[in-house]
Amino acid sequence: MKGMSKKKIIIYVSLFAVIIAANIYYYISTTNSGEKQDTTSSVALELAVSQMSDQGEAQKRQSVLEHDLFRELEKLGEWPVVPNQVGRANPFLPFFE
Repeated sequence: MKGMSKKKIIIYVSLFAVIIAANIYYYISTTNSGEKQDTTSSVALELAVSQMSDQGEAQKRQSVLEHDLFRELEKLGEWPVVPNQVGRANPFLPFFE
């Protein structure tokens, strides 16, 4: 610390303190806004659950595989997919021998 004056040290420490204070303020502000979002998302979740409970029992029990959109899907390509030769047989060998 022979080369640094007290003035530079005070400036660096104060700058570091301002950065820490800004991070703390940002963290507190985002956690408070997160709590507000949780209440809105819980209200939306409750609304969705109430709408699902209003539907008939037959619609709730319908499987995804029995849905019309699933039945309209078409198979693309060949199944099962077999990849071509991928990589080298021994990846630890050097490239140029």
